[in-house]
Amino acid sequence: MTRRPRAATIVGVHNTVQARRLPGETSRTLVLDAVDGVLADAGLALDAVDGLSAGWGGRGADL
Repeated sequence: MTRRPRAATIVGVHNTVQARRLPGETSRTLVLDAVDGVLADAGLALDAVDGLSAGWGGRGADL
């Protein structure tokens, strides 16, 4: 089996609103806001994305 080298490209960045509590926001709405912002920053449409990797670095991430 021939292995091809893996490559990742980051083409956009976005920072969501941050606070201890955000009334009316959920983890899901914040992720969707971040995805929309990254796509806008990169000048891409959602159908141009081949994949997504998202991780939680917060409480319980090391369990």
